[in-house]
Amino acid sequence: MNKSYTEIVETYKRVILSQPFPPRDDSSEWELLHVNCYAVALQLKMANLSPFLHRIAPGFLTKEITSCIFPTNILYPEHIIRGFKRDCHALGRSCRKTTLHGKIPPNSYKVAVYCKPGRDFHFIRQNSDGTWFEINGWDGDFRKVPEQEITRDDDGYQFLGIYAISQKGWASPFLFYFILVTIKVKLAVSVLYANYKK
Repeated sequence: MNKSYTEIVETYKRVILSQPFPPRDDSSEWELLHVNCYAVALQLKMANLSPFLHRIAPGFLTKEITSCIFPTNILYPEHIIRGFKRDCHALGRSCRKTTLHGKIPPNSYKVAVYCKPGRDFHFIRQNSDGTWFEINGWDGDFRKVPEQEITRDDDGYQFLGIYAISQKGWASPFLFYFILVTIKVKLAVSVLYANYKK
């Protein structure tokens, strides 16, 4: 009996959520699986994924993509980013834009996102040790990616940005810390100004 699409997606979510967070350098383990770059980005570490079952692409966890044959008009930057953010949300994770060297909260990791408009997407993941790695296509070669290549447009692919994936709830302590630092800076400036006027 074939599983329904909903059952398959729920299985995928469980697999993703069972993986170490943030990801470690485990490229040798991934090489044994049949996956694509988006599965690696989200930590969908599961054998026997099939591009013919349905596309593992931005939006697949939120049922925006249910077939490996889908209109190419979704392969544009705004659709790729929207589907990616919705998938993160479906996993109970937040997804915020950052920079290559931007600070991110503890227990977070970065992914770089690319688009070949109307044709394809690509994701490169950062491991907890700071290294970046990618897989090209389904069951392609894994390789470590030098940092200087991350923000480049290459072979028709446009660099769309770097995003930090975090467990939900990290914003509150960081917002509190930011507010606390801001208050301290304002107090220090006030004291300096008061002493200057004396």
